[in-house]
Amino acid sequence: MPALIAPCGHGIVGDVVVCLFIDGGEVAYGLLGEVEMTMLWSTSTCEQSLLDAEQLLTIRITLHDIGGIFHDPEGLPLLGARRQSHRRFILCDSGFGKRCARHCGGVIYKQAARAPAPFEHTCWKGLREIVVPIKRDGILLGVLFAGSWLASGRGRVRMAGHQGDAWAQAKKSLLRWDEQRAARLCRVLDMLGRGLIAEVDRLFKLDEQPTTRKAAILRFLKYNATRPIGSSDLAHALALSNSRTSHLVRAIFGMSFQTLLTRERITRAKILLVSTDYSVKEIAQRVGMPNEYYFNRTFRKNVGNPPGRFRLSPSLR
Repeated sequence: MPALIAPCGHGIVGDVVVCLFIDGGEVAYGLLGEVEMTMLWSTSTCEQSLLDAEQLLTIRITLHDIGGIFHDPEGLPLLGARRQSHRRFILCDSGFGKRCARHCGGVIYKQAARAPAPFEHTCWKGLREIVVPIKRDGILLGVLFAGSWLASGRGRVRMAGHQGDAWAQAKKSLLRWDEQRAARLCRVLDMLGRGLIAEVDRLFKLDEQPTTRKAAILRFLKYNATRPIGSSDLAHALALSNSRTSHLVRAIFGMSFQTLLTRERITRAKILLVSTDYSVKEIAQRVGMPNEYYFNRTFRKNVGNPPGRFRLSPSLR
């Protein structure tokens, strides 16, 4: 059985699923029955698929969970420790600083939000990567980075001391950029991204058309919680008046929409605190909180401890 299987959300035909198989470097399409597909996903994980992809495609993959959606219904992260950090690679960790954070979190995120398909970019260190926007209904939920390659005419960055020695040694292992291979990788990684979203949908039953108001509200929250939204946005999505929507949310969940939204954001913040090395400020921004101070106050109110203490104390989780 091939180690990497990425189901395509648009490939479902009757009771079979069109899948992407990657085996021994070869790419092909195949069909799996619904029962067989369920068995495959039940014995696999998002993280294992990413590990398999790295090994089979001889690349390194980082996945930024912008929307905070990669967790299961129990709140356990679907991504491995440090999967979201470029710094686990020596070439990225060397000289890492605010310039790197601004480049990925600013320039690349904005480009990914506009891009309809994977693209390539070269960072200030002369490292070239493939960037795969992971979207649902046009909303950017994650960004997958794959690489790295040495860009032609680049790579003159110098690092000092032992860090410089490690940088120079690691740089020797990089291959030159190959346009044809990159184009093939873009197609494969795009399908992998779709498969990861499909797995989240399956876990939360979001791949099913919502048949109740409760399901529709939860679906809306899942894909919009990190955005600056209010009850009026939910009302628009449900095609109801603001007053009717507020009444409906309170009747179903026993709380206001704002409280429901805050709880969803806190749940996502907990996951990012224990599964990433993002700063508290970064996490506040990623889950949709207006600023770090509001986030700290709200987190303490809902959890009983500040974010920093929660991160360092397993007994509090």
